[in-house]
Amino acid sequence: MTAQKFRIRRNKGRWTSEEHHAFLRGVRRFKRNNWVGIATLLPTRTVLQIRTHAQKYYAKVDKGEPFPDEV
Repeated sequence: MTAQKFRIRRNKGRWTSEEHHAFLRGVRRFKRNNWVGIATLLPTRTVLQIRTHAQKYYAKVDKGEPFPDEV
């Protein structure tokens, strides 16, 4: 019998509300730039996707704009 490899499906496109909230939990737990740590809470997203999401999120926060999930 051979071992099967299980792959977690990676999401593309818009982040779900659940993913964004997991991202925020990760930022609180692992600090702002620890993308690999945050990725442990988001198995459906890559480190690159998390970093890109963070860049967009913090750009809006710095401008004082609300993020869609937080309106």
